[in-house]
Amino acid sequence: MIPESRQVIHVGLNYVLNPLPALTRDKKLDFQRTLEEQGLVPDRFQVQRDGREIVVWSKSPIPLEIKIGAVGEAPIGQLLMIATHPGVFELAQKQIAAATAAFEKTWQAEPRQVLRRDATLRVLFGTSKEHAFTEIWETRLGKNPGELELLGHPVLGGGLRFVMPPIQKSEPVIEVKIESFLSDTSKIFMEAQFIWQDPGASGRGLDPAATLKAVDNYIKESLVPFMAGGPA
Repeated sequence: MIPESRQVIHVGLNYVLNPLPALTRDKKLDFQRTLEEQGLVPDRFQVQRDGREIVVWSKSPIPLEIKIGAVGEAPIGQLLMIATHPGVFELAQKQIAAATAAFEKTWQAEPRQVLRRDATLRVLFGTSKEHAFTEIWETRLGKNPGELELLGHPVLGGGLRFVMPPIQKSEPVIEVKIESFLSDTSKIFMEAQFIWQDPGASGRGLDPAATLKAVDNYIKESLVPFMAGGPA
């Protein structure tokens, strides 16, 4: 795997909030204005699901989608932000932080508790192999390619999946995928998702930059060295 070839293809941040933010007409207008104050000019701003959800799309400088709305039929809210193909992590981090700041400013007067937060990064890495699965199967796992013949079919791609529980209550559940990228099998696909299930204190700031940075650091400091470790 070639670490310097890293390409970020997805950055997502999700907060589940109690209670559901008030989605009044005035709040919707305030949010649109506050986004623009933060440097995010929406290309589309829509109200969906009978007024229970706001969806915002911005194309520049990166594609960013923002959703604020109810989770199912319960009076629980959600703030979901997804940057698609930002290329560089820091740019996505900055845009998501700006969107979060706009949300906090718009609904700052309302009581709020974070019930759950999760952050997801998906990245691609180039390899020196013709097929990325060779790097996973033979180089990292030290397996003989002939063992795959027992499956009875050619292997187009595959990989590893790990789910790691928290050691301490304040830590996240970590889910990891390391796979050959089916759209371009010369590349390795990595996904790391952190899920914090410990409810936050009422009124505590959302701190998106630190939340996303924790996932990014884990990829750099744990997953990349893991793949470089040679046969297990």
